[in-house]
Amino acid sequence: MKITTLILSILCVTLFVACQRSGGGGNTKPSPTARPTSRAAPSATPAKVSKALETPCANGKLISSHAYSEVGKEDGFWHVVQDDDYNCPPVTTYRVADTPTTVQVVTSRGELNEFPPNPIGIAYKDFHKDTTCQSPRPLDRTITISACDDNDYWVHLTYNLYECLDKSLALTEPPDKTVKTKVKCDKVMPHP
Repeated sequence: MKITTLILSILCVTLFVACQRSGGGGNTKPSPTARPTSRAAPSATPAKVSKALETPCANGKLISSHAYSEVGKEDGFWHVVQDDDYNCPPVTTYRVADTPTTVQVVTSRGELNEFPPNPIGIAYKDFHKDTTCQSPRPLDRTITISACDDNDYWVHLTYNLYECLDKSLALTEPPDKTVKTKVKCDKVMPHP
């Protein structure tokens, strides 16, 4: 699968961040977000979602969950999103969660914030460190979280997933599986 890079563009008075991914509701895998490569003016506040959430097919079987940070299409903020693959059949990818962050891609001072924020601590709590997750219950499934490591390479971290009393999702460090890639974080994130 060829993955195209995403481009941030400045268009006259209306400035926006363009960040597309293929798939979602179709029989294709998403094209994960690359770090931005140009500057655009940020909006004042993050949008609720970077892409509309989708309802998985009825009676489909959940195959995998993947979370990562993505540039909001129109707001210029990073969003932590979750895509789930279901066997409907065929296997179909659905956008099921979107947590906007307060991290702007371009700061109010016009500086580029190139590193995507780590989804852990934003959309997924480590219930050993975050006491707001009460009575974590194992969900008998995993999630793979893609993030940048300390050496500026993409890594895919797989965790057992838990649900807190408030229905938020939680996990516990360290990951059950770590896959290090040879792809730098300034390149398009490889799909796990």
